[in-house]
Amino acid sequence: MQYLSNPFRTVLLFSSLILLSAYPMNAQFLSNQLAQTRVKEAQKAKDVLMQRLFTEKGLSYPPKELFFRAFKKENLFEMWAKDDKTGKFVLVKTYDICYASGSLGPKRK
Repeated sequence: MQYLSNPFRTVLLFSSLILLSAYPMNAQFLSNQLAQTRVKEAQKAKDVLMQRLFTEKGLSYPPKELFFRAFKKENLFEMWAKDDKTGKFVLVKTYDICYASGSLGPKRK
């Protein structure tokens, strides 16, 4: 469970699970993933937290659409979800990025 101690990894893992569960065509892939012990433990440990997070924002869970935005200079990672009622994206949570490699600016190579 050390893998889940990093909030950024937790968000990425559950964002992936939410996205995968939102699309029926990926049902087989999701069931294969949930057969893995680490994925099943992570889902069990964090699902209640994610449900609470979305409920506090008045959003359905799992969301149908997610949007992620990262700011390298500011070391921030944002998770947005589309509100089914208004059709607008709502900021669900902002996470601090502990570390980023490379330099700022466009990558042209």
